[in-house]
Amino acid sequence: MESSSDVADAVHTYRSALASAADGTVAIAAIGFATNLDALLRSPPDATSHLNGTELVARKVRVTWRRGWRPSTSQSISSQPA
Repeated sequence: MESSSDVADAVHTYRSALASAADGTVAIAAIGFATNLDALLRSPPDATSHLNGTELVARKVRVTWRRGWRPSTSQSISSQPA
């Protein structure tokens, strides 16, 4: 890989991984800025899943650890079980 254009879009990658996972089985560890997680939470339904990002995370993620992120909206993910 020579540039960022050589890799898949982060939101698409997250949505694909979550959509194919069993409900409540995913753990996400965010180290540093969580720009991609924020974009995931704001993502609309698409061909990968009929759920928007917040709904997809709520259904698939059992726990999220974060460090270094201060959400600028009322949306937040926490280290509590989903």
